Amino acid sequence: MLRMTPLASAIVALLLGIEAYAAEETFDTHFMIGGMKDQQVANIRLDDNQPLPGQYDIDIYVNKQWRGKYEIIVKDNPQETCLSREVIKRLGINSDNFASGKQCLTFEQLVQGGSYTWDIGVFRLDFSVPQAWVEELESGGDAANLLI
Repeated sequence: MLRMTPLASAIVALLLGIEAYAAEETFDTHFMIGGMKDQQVANIRLDDNQPLPGQYDIDIYVNKQWRGKYEIIVKDNPQETCLSREVIKRLGINSDNFASGKQCLTFEQLVQGGSYTWDIGVFRLDFSVPQAWVEELESGGDAANLLI
C-alpha cells in the first residue's frame, strides 16, 4: 500500500482548495463566411433546408443542369427569399406569364408546381421546374450567354 508523505498531503489539500477560474469561451465569428458571418453562435440551428439569413454565393441548378453561380440574399424568413426577373431570365426560366407588376419572385412562385431544395453545405440550390417553363441551353451553351 502506498503511503502519502506529509508534503504530498499538503499539496493535494492546497490543490483541492483552489477554485478553478476559467475565461468564458468565445468563438470568433469573423472566421465564418456566407450568411453565418456576424451571427450569435449560441442561436444558430444548422439545417440544410433552412439557410440562415445572409448573403450567399450559390451554384444554381435548373432541372439538374448547372445554370451558374449567383449571389442570393436570404431573408429572415427563407420562404420570402426571391429572385429578380433578370436572374430568372439568366437561369433560363420563362417568367412571361407571371404577374407583371412583380419584379421579384419567391422560390415557390418560381417553380410553378415544381420544387426547390437547398444544400447549404455545398452552397447549392436546385430548382425542379415543369419543362414547359424552361428555356433549354444549346449544347455547349453557357448560362452567361442568356444575358440580354
